[in-house]
Amino acid sequence: MGLLFISLHVLGVVIYVVILRKSALAGVNPYALILVLQAASFAITLALLATGVLDYDLGQIGVGNIVTLIAGSIAVVTYMILSVVALKKMEAANFAIAFNLRLLLTTIFAAIFLSELPATLQIVGGVSIFGSILILSLKNLRSIDSSMLWGIATAITFSIHAIFEKHNVDTLGLGTHMLLALPLNILFLSGLSLLTKVGTAQYKEILLKDNVAVILARLLQGWMYVLAVTQFKVAIVNYASGLSLIAIAIASALFLNEKTDLRRKTAATGVSLLGLTCILTGS
Repeated sequence: MGLLFISLHVLGVVIYVVILRKSALAGVNPYALILVLQAASFAITLALLATGVLDYDLGQIGVGNIVTLIAGSIAVVTYMILSVVALKKMEAANFAIAFNLRLLLTTIFAAIFLSELPATLQIVGGVSIFGSILILSLKNLRSIDSSMLWGIATAITFSIHAIFEKHNVDTLGLGTHMLLALPLNILFLSGLSLLTKVGTAQYKEILLKDNVAVILARLLQGWMYVLAVTQFKVAIVNYASGLSLIAIAIASALFLNEKTDLRRKTAATGVSLLGLTCILTGS
């Protein structure tokens, strides 16, 4: 089942990134989109808890759990907002390559905070992926593509979120974690929506076909990720997730007509795939 979870997660990643790029360019409000997404995920959680598919135990919660739940919620909300902003500023394939930096960062964070020590090949692979980002970032020796910074920021916040989520699922159980984390996410997003004065019209836009597809793909991606990390190390799940890069590059060219600077994209993708090969071999 673990491999099925990872495969469905990768499928969700591809659909999510490509269609979110389209929605971001169309001007979708990130706070409204993510709030509806989190509410939908919470509804699914409640249904799974009610039917006994997931169980929960609120009696085991301590102060440390509350702190990590709040920190994890802040990280995931920040990551999701940044992903919308980043995909408005950079092409889907470039975002996918920059976002793969999470593989190196998560390996480092997992080694520090979860005692999941990486193999030598995993380290080599992570460095190779960092090299692929440099290939895309450096237009020439004197010019840096600043849009790549948005993808890098998204990768950093995702890596932080992944470590907190792995810790919370391990210590609380999946059902308890989802029951507590999702309302926190909704609370933070509701506050941000009020502060930024998100209106009714912006929520109605979420019902458009592309935005609904984004929500469904993100639900698939997120739930399969959570299930996968219950059976594999978080670093291994993220490495497999990085394989979505190829499909995203192809899909963005076919469906979004993003075919600019193909030589640099191809070189960066090749280096990134070399890094993934090292990582998967080391895993």
